[in-house]
Parts: sequence; C-alpha cells; structure tokens
Amino acid sequence: MGARGKKSTVQEATSVAVITPRQAPPPDLTADERHCWIVMVDSLSADWFSGEHIPLMKAHVRSSIYADMIAERIQNHLAAAAGEGMIGTPKETAQFMNLLNNHAAQAKMIKTTATAMRLCQSAVYDREKIRTRDSAVSRVWED
Repeated sequence: MGARGKKSTVQEATSVAVITPRQAPPPDLTADERHCWIVMVDSLSADWFSGEHIPLMKAHVRSSIYADMIAERIQNHLAAAAGEGMIGTPKETAQFMNLLNNHAAQAKMIKTTATAMRLCQSAVYDREKIRTRDSAVSRVWED
C-alpha cells in the first residue's frame, strides 16, 4: 500500500527517464548517405523510426543523394549549353532528357518513401478530422 497524503517536492521531482536510442546508420552507406540519415533521424523524435524502417530509410537517403547528383549534372549541362547559346546536338538533348527523367524518378521515390515513413504532412493529415465551415454542426446559439 502506498503512502498517504500529498507527495513532497522531492518525490514529485524524482522520475525515471527512459532513453530511446536513435537508429544508427548502417555501415554500408556512404558518407553523404550517412549524413542524410542522421539529419533525417535527428529531425524527429527518437521513437519515430524502428528497425522495420531501415530498408525504407536506406532507399530514402539513397534516392535523396542520387537526386542531388542528377540535379548537379543537369545544372552542369545547362551551364554548358548557356555558354554555347543552345542546348546542343540531338544526342546531348537526349542525354539531357534522360537526366530529367531520372531526376523525376528519384523525386517520385523520395515522395513514396517519405509518405510510407510518415515524414510529410500529407501522410499524417486526416481530412475526416477537419471541420469545415459548411459542415453540419449544431450551434446552440443559432437555434
């Protein structure tokens, strides 16, 4: 049976803190991928990710790095084309379109993995819980 009466300030201040370790990056990631992993994990609470998220997290950080690499190649292509005053030969145009398509594919993968891990607002937004002005709400003062 517990002690009766009001708890003292010392008793109230004493609590047990449970520390949840954050997901460490797997050893097979590159330095850039590890940095992206750490930024992602540190941006949310420690218990947001569990071991079952590791494959999705790896795909997400790799797609993010690949998208950055492709975007850099696109910028280099545009800078070279601006110096020449045109886009280039048909072969260069095809390469440029291929880069754009690859970047779009990586962006789609980033969106998919972010939604699956509930990283974006659309993944946690519940339209059913939002009340609109037109919803049927009984207002006592309008009866």
